[in-house]
Amino acid sequence: MRKKICTLIGLLLVVSLSLMPVFAAPKKITLSVVYYYTSEAARNVMDKIFSEYEAANPNINLEIQVTTQAKWPEVMKTRAVAGQLPDVSLTVPQRVGEWAEAGLLQDGTKYIPKNVLEKFDPVRCLSDRYDGKIYGLPANTTVRAVAYNVDYFKKAGIQVPTKASEAWTWGEMVAAAKKAQAASGAKYALQFEKPSFDGWLPFLYQAGGALFSKDMTKVAINSPQTRRALEWTVKLHEEGIAAPGIFEGTEDPLRTFASGLSTMWLGTGNWMMAALDPQMQHEYSFTFLPKDIQQATVVGGGDWIVLKGKYPKEAWDFVLFVLNQENMARYNSVHISIPPRSDVHAEYSVKPELAPFFMEQSRMVPEELMAHQLLPAYAAGRDKLLQELGACVSGQQSVDETIKAWEQILNDNLKK
Repeated sequence: MRKKICTLIGLLLVVSLSLMPVFAAPKKITLSVVYYYTSEAARNVMDKIFSEYEAANPNINLEIQVTTQAKWPEVMKTRAVAGQLPDVSLTVPQRVGEWAEAGLLQDGTKYIPKNVLEKFDPVRCLSDRYDGKIYGLPANTTVRAVAYNVDYFKKAGIQVPTKASEAWTWGEMVAAAKKAQAASGAKYALQFEKPSFDGWLPFLYQAGGALFSKDMTKVAINSPQTRRALEWTVKLHEEGIAAPGIFEGTEDPLRTFASGLSTMWLGTGNWMMAALDPQMQHEYSFTFLPKDIQQATVVGGGDWIVLKGKYPKEAWDFVLFVLNQENMARYNSVHISIPPRSDVHAEYSVKPELAPFFMEQSRMVPEELMAHQLLPAYAAGRDKLLQELGACVSGQQSVDETIKAWEQILNDNLKK
């Protein structure tokens, strides 16, 4: 009898177990990520953040593609043509508008908690707003200023401006650079930033020029103010004051300045210190960009955007994880940049004493410059604008030809 009872109980257990619902393991999904970095320290931090995200989200696998900032447009366009756009990507603020305009970005309004969004700098977030929707969030803020060789300037007995209100004029800055060159024996008095039209924009707006009209409906680059800024830039190259090949990309600006070939580096900024510090053969520091009609700089950085895909919620959750307090602080500390969140403090790993200076320089952004550089018409044309600038400073075409070409490029993109 006992044996029969045990057999019956066993049968009942088998039946009951067979009737229980089957719970499948959560399906593992893959999020595709495209990003770039400017230093090995920054890459190491991002790799750690990615690993921590996967550990906290075991049902999600990250498929990472690393590129460079310069190659980002080519990578993304190739993936768009192949129908394989990533779920999320890091990009420069100026490129967000054209992707939003193309309808390829995912609105994050319903995925971003209000108490998180309100912590982000509203001005810096303008790059991620389009047609009333939110397509991304800023990761860091960079600002262009002037790096100078402290040893050379001390040798020449030059005091650099320590307040924005004391910033040099164009003429005063060039005179200081030439004096430092004479005292040090440097090959060039100064150099511009790199192959970047963004890096030349401050000088255009310092002269009172503009890319577009105030209402942003017309191209305004063909003006006497633009001519003044371009002629000044060309003259510096013609007279051998400015290092050649920078705008054209044939010379390495980091190597040129770090090796002591020039006394100052115009338009570089906080983000370059991590790469500059170990290579610099002299003491260096920063001062303010010069002024002409007005003061001007541009702010940049990196923005995480979400593209339309199968997993919009997971993609936005990933972005919010990468940009939480702890991760943003880590990223901006090694990137030596300004955190876009009010509740984040970054301790610079290089020259932390310069943090207040960069904050002061960042306030020198004309409102219309901020708006103009975020227009899709500028983003779509900025590479061609740079090509024309490089051709002009290298003597391949005249100032008139360059300005007309710029006007045509912007007009073509504004009409699209």
